[in-house]
Amino acid sequence: MESSKCKNLTILKKSTPVYQLTFKKDGVVTDITGWTIYMTVKKTIQLADSAAIINKKITDHSDATNGQTQIELDTDDTDQIGNYYYSIDWKDNDDNEGVVISGRIQFADTVRDTKD
Repeated sequence: MESSKCKNLTILKKSTPVYQLTFKKDGVVTDITGWTIYMTVKKTIQLADSAAIINKKITDHSDATNGQTQIELDTDDTDQIGNYYYSIDWKDNDDNEGVVISGRIQFADTVRDTKD
């Protein structure tokens, strides 16, 4: 797999972002059938995964043979304010694993608090 990257994200409180991922090796898409993709968000890196505020485990991919999957966050996931750490990781059928991307994630409040 291609090397992991560091990127900081900002997500608005109670939003529903969807992240589309395509896995490639040497520029060629990789079949990810049977792979597990994880998205983990924690207040501190040292916390156990069970203490994560977001702990997604994706095994049903949008187009596995073409290396495509998506991570969907819902309003319960994003009902946060503050700064956290995140990573998106993968594990293949041969128990190889790696990190796609990691960094800091900020959950920011929206300007409007009601939508009547």
